[in-house]
Amino acid sequence: MTRLLYSIFFFCLVFNPLESQVSVYPDLSFFDVLIQEDIKKVEIYTDLEALTVNKSRTEVPTSVLLRSSSGKMMFKGSLNVRGKFRARICDFPPLKLDLKKSTLKPVFGKYTFDKYKIVTHCLNNLEEAYANLEKERLVYEMYNGFSEYSYRVHAIHIVYKDIHDPNWVIEAPAFIIESNKQLEDRLNGELMDTLGLSANAVHVETLQKVVAFNYMIGNADWNLAANRNVKLLWSSTEAVFIPIPYDFDFSSIVAPSYLRLQTHLGQKKWDDRVFINPFSPNMCLQSSYFQLETGKEGFIELIDGLYYVQRFDKIRIRNFLDEFFVIESNSLIDSCPKDTGGDSIR
Repeated sequence: MTRLLYSIFFFCLVFNPLESQVSVYPDLSFFDVLIQEDIKKVEIYTDLEALTVNKSRTEVPTSVLLRSSSGKMMFKGSLNVRGKFRARICDFPPLKLDLKKSTLKPVFGKYTFDKYKIVTHCLNNLEEAYANLEKERLVYEMYNGFSEYSYRVHAIHIVYKDIHDPNWVIEAPAFIIESNKQLEDRLNGELMDTLGLSANAVHVETLQKVVAFNYMIGNADWNLAANRNVKLLWSSTEAVFIPIPYDFDFSSIVAPSYLRLQTHLGQKKWDDRVFINPFSPNMCLQSSYFQLETGKEGFIELIDGLYYVQRFDKIRIRNFLDEFFVIESNSLIDSCPKDTGGDSIR
């Protein structure tokens, strides 16, 4: 009887989402409000068995409750399990949130960006899980400071409540990634799945940044030609594709226990850097290196501010970055041919 009443309560939440909404944000999106209001806690009512036990790829009815300075806001939508490797190995898999535009429109007006990736804690070993999550968010934030062509992220604490069992509650940190549609709107482009690009079809400066940054963080888990962990944003004004990297959990900075080494590229241990150049053996990374060097102090501040990451792991990350700036600096600085000043790296 209790479960029946609870299910009826959930039904009311999902199908009467606007009842408690008291404010409208005509110039902001759902994601913008999370950031601007610095919302740190969200409640999600859903079918936990479908998502965490069955790992359902089909959409599971969901209601999202958040509290802003204007009061409570409830949105209906759905969740489903996303990803491949992490979906298989995670105890709590990564999720895709799809909010109903009919729910969003009365609150956010024209900014009804509705689809979001939620990066969850993944492992039942919570000490490692929370640290991994925070380190991957760190990498996104580092890249935010390095390139405007990047996904924004926001840290949230999610209270997951099962729609059938009121006693089944899971609380854990997570972070939400900016929707593809808002990224397109913000950067004035269009994301496309395009295989087999030629070098002259890609924005050179941004590609140099992607190559240098992934090399710095020890991330070999990306492939431009296959659109693996890198999105391509078509810029009609410049008539080129702009690469935008994502999904950094296999980087040396995160180094999770489930790290899958890219042995086919020569990576044999967690701290092996692998240089990946999508087009040729040469690419000039001098400018990108100096920009990374300029941002080093900011990177260190972000590392020192991590909450769940233990001190020894922060030291490991700082040492790994120091190695890049000390040992790798000469090869990157000298990567541009001195006789032509052209764009090229070894």
